[in-house]
Amino acid sequence: EMEFDPTVFFSMLFGSDKFLPYTGPLALAMQADTAVKSMSREDAEEPMTSGPQMQRKQYRREVKCAVFLRDLLDRMVLGRDEPGFVQRATEEAGELAKASFGPEMLSLLGGIYQVRAELFLA
Repeated sequence: EMEFDPTVFFSMLFGSDKFLPYTGPLALAMQADTAVKSMSREDAEEPMTSGPQMQRKQYRREVKCAVFLRDLLDRMVLGRDEPGFVQRATEEAGELAKASFGPEMLSLLGGIYQVRAELFLA
């Protein structure tokens, strides 16, 4: 029997898994994955797609993204290697732009990160 993986489906639908370090799994994909897994369990009465379990998954997703970004920025902030940082960021953006909906995702993520940074600094 072929198993359905919602995270793969949503990755194909909304873009590449190349963006996962920047976004984490989409909430919709996480909910679908949880629902499919709980339906496949014999003892499951109803899918656990909300509440504490999803909040925990969302928190883990946010922390993983934050750690990834921290590590990405280390070269610039701690290493003071601006040329190296810019070169790596340019190369990474070029690779991400090749993904399905890459330019759109880059623009969207850049805008979101900029707004969040401005709110944090305000």
